[in-house]
Amino acid sequence: MMRRRAVLLMPPVLAGVAVLLLLFGMGGRVQSQGAPNVCFARAEGGTTVYASSTYTAVQAAVDELGAGGGTVRIAGTCWAPGEDFKTLNIPWPLTLRGGYTSTDNLDELDPAANVTVLDAGGESLMRAIYATSALTVENLTIRGAETLQLNGGGVFVRGPAVFINSRLEHNVAMQMGGAIYAESTLFMTGTVVLSNNAINLYNAATTGAGGVYAKGNTTVIGGRFENNRCAGQGGALYVEGVLSMTGTQVLNNTALWNGGGVYANGAATMTRCRFENNSNGTVEAKGGAIYASNGLSMMDTDVLSNTALGFGGAVYVDSGATTVIGGRFEGNRIEDNPRLSGGGALCVAGDLSMKGTQVLNNTAQLHGGGIYVEGINTVVTIVDSRFENNRTIN
Repeated sequence: MMRRRAVLLMPPVLAGVAVLLLLFGMGGRVQSQGAPNVCFARAEGGTTVYASSTYTAVQAAVDELGAGGGTVRIAGTCWAPGEDFKTLNIPWPLTLRGGYTSTDNLDELDPAANVTVLDAGGESLMRAIYATSALTVENLTIRGAETLQLNGGGVFVRGPAVFINSRLEHNVAMQMGGAIYAESTLFMTGTVVLSNNAINLYNAATTGAGGVYAKGNTTVIGGRFENNRCAGQGGALYVEGVLSMTGTQVLNNTALWNGGGVYANGAATMTRCRFENNSNGTVEAKGGAIYASNGLSMMDTDVLSNTALGFGGAVYVDSGATTVIGGRFEGNRIEDNPRLSGGGALCVAGDLSMKGTQVLNNTAQLHGGGIYVEGINTVVTIVDSRFENNRTIN
């Protein structure tokens, strides 16, 4: 059967929308350059290839699938600055999969050769994707969305969310989740979350998530969180449920309050991860890299050159047991707080078990250049570990 190609015409661009965003201090935007590529989309199992310069091609393929959901194949760059950009609305279970070629009716999948982009151009006042059911995003770059709709600058998902080999960059939310706001469970593998921002207009001390916010249990495998920031907690990642991270890099993220890199409200496990150059920015803030509310397990994880202004230059555990096996804490520090500070590398308020770990060259202002343990009747067990050149300076 011969496939039809539908071309959808867009309204004209409204220039200067980004000026309003500047009034709110929204940073991290990326401006698209040059003429946009054409965006192609096809509902898997369908015969029509939709084409446009904006998201409308993708929306048409989503609508074609109907309530049963399915998969939409995407190719090219969907660029939509100003008023041309509209939120992609997804009311049923769906997979959005990029990486297809546009010359063969979207039959050939090669993500390495065919970068697929949903680009708001840094000029929109709308989030990129709003999904009310389960959503899987695969082989897509989502960038340049800046929403005034509080949560989820790039993607807002009410159902279970999965991100595979994708990239979310330069998205901004007014409240939480500059890149992603997930109201259910979240699974991420091979995904990069880069230079996103959450403004946290309301209750900044108790909100956050410059990169990703997840209300449910969250699993992150591989990937990288880098240069994300927020005025609240969890510069890169804020998780309400149980968190598991394996082989993930968390680099150069910033939160004004607790957890410059990660804020974990439930039990958290980090395996073979790397946390480096994360920080927070108020004198009462805790955990330059990680703030864990309900216990933490770390295995073969390196925590390097992170900075806090309160307790736990790298890691702060508020309650529950802390287990550290292998790995290295090095060059972490607490700065500019001689009165309310402790634990240049690690500060815990419960039992601590450590085995085969290096704690090197960490600095605190007041208590515990390497480790500071708070609380009464806590149990500390340290085996086969190395402590060297840790210090306090007041």
